[in-house]
Amino acid sequence: MKKLWMTLALLASLATWAQDAPTSYQDDNLVFELVSEEVAAQGTLEFCISDGVDCIQNLQVGFTVRVYDADSVLIWNSIWSGRNTAIRFRQPLPNAHLVVIEAEAPFAINTVTTERVQTNGVLKLEFKIES
Repeated sequence: MKKLWMTLALLASLATWAQDAPTSYQDDNLVFELVSEEVAAQGTLEFCISDGVDCIQNLQVGFTVRVYDADSVLIWNSIWSGRNTAIRFRQPLPNAHLVVIEAEAPFAINTVTTERVQTNGVLKLEFKIES
């Protein structure tokens, strides 16, 4: 009987704790920010989720990377989980002209607390490769 009461008390406390925990926050200042780019020469690219000032290391979101040549022909398309934002392509892309990085969802996940951080729409970064 004592085990039954302990189990019920434990379940009740877990249920109460789960209801008190916030499940989502809103941050309209989050953006993708380019850290380094060597797509044409070395096939590498690094970006981060930033608040406009600093990169926030504990946020992640799945994203798609599309690379276009000067004629707007798609030459690379890949989907990434978001765990790593330092990308190494299989090979350098010397014909690269435009890179588009777009999040797969309108929120990021805080990897420490596992809570969603709602963004102001889907994060997107577009930049041209300087020749």
